[in-house]
Amino acid sequence: MTDVLVQVQNVAKFTGSRDRDVAASAMTEVLQQLFHATQVQIWNVFHVKDVPHGIVVASRSVAPTAIHAPDPASLLPLPASRLLNDHSELALCLERLESVRGQDASTGEHCLVVPIKTDLQQTVLISLARQSPWSDDSVRTIEAFAKIYCNFLNLLDYGERDTLTGLLNRKSFEDTFFKETQRFSQFPGLSAVPDNRPQGPRGLWIGLVDIDFFKKVNDNFGHLIGDEVLLLVANIIRASFRPEDRVYRFGGEEFVVLLIAQEENQAEAAFERLRQAVESFKFPQVGQVTVSVGFSVVCDGDTPSEAFDRADQAVYRAKKQGRNQVCMQEKREAVAKPERDTLKNSVELF
Repeated sequence: MTDVLVQVQNVAKFTGSRDRDVAASAMTEVLQQLFHATQVQIWNVFHVKDVPHGIVVASRSVAPTAIHAPDPASLLPLPASRLLNDHSELALCLERLESVRGQDASTGEHCLVVPIKTDLQQTVLISLARQSPWSDDSVRTIEAFAKIYCNFLNLLDYGERDTLTGLLNRKSFEDTFFKETQRFSQFPGLSAVPDNRPQGPRGLWIGLVDIDFFKKVNDNFGHLIGDEVLLLVANIIRASFRPEDRVYRFGGEEFVVLLIAQEENQAEAAFERLRQAVESFKFPQVGQVTVSVGFSVVCDGDTPSEAFDRADQAVYRAKKQGRNQVCMQEKREAVAKPERDTLKNSVELF
């Protein structure tokens, strides 16, 4: 009975938060303590030109110099992605999508990697290492914990993801925005200076992507084709940015990107690549579709609405100047939206 109570308490520990980073950190803590592991890591897997990469989103180790992740802010700077082909057990687990055991020849530690595949087809790997071999019972127990963790991620996805595109939804934007800005503000040289341009090695940018003449697509081809256009544009946007950048669907034909870039010209180039990718894509039945993009640097003390409004004003300018282009909003000031709203109601721009 005591063992059952301990297991239930541990499940409650990593399902007790709706924050992914906190849940991942709690999961590593539970597994490390239960199985006396020297290290536990949770990897998010993504592919760059069909080559598998991984980012460690949570890590826990008994080593005194180990990096722990109890605080989501400690994840900035984001961990560099690693080629999973260079790590045999991880690569083999990813290939087979089943648990893999191994032993490190240099340390003698016994390794275990357990895969997770969410409903949205996101692959997550849980890797563990310890001094003693992994028994079949231990592996089955960890696989059961992984299944519960997978179900928990699916529940989070259900609340945070757009049902059509699978992108993050507008509801999740505010929480993500504050988390990202908090990460930047806690590291010197990563925030924006008073003239609204980022200083230091990295900056955070917000971009608003709006499909041009989308109302005409729905009117001329029907809403089913309109939904297909939205899904294809979402896929292009997702493929145009890195895993550490955040992409949202705000409803209708609007998408938002939180982009990490060192300089203004790099942010502009990223949004321009997206614009060109949409313009050059041949949409079934519809043909060519274009987007207008507005972006702005995220400043110290910004609220989500302040940052969004600057990007929104830049989109309005892009629409007014002919659409199918990228514009930047540089000034941090109160943005009045009636001008765009009036135009949107009086002219069939969308």
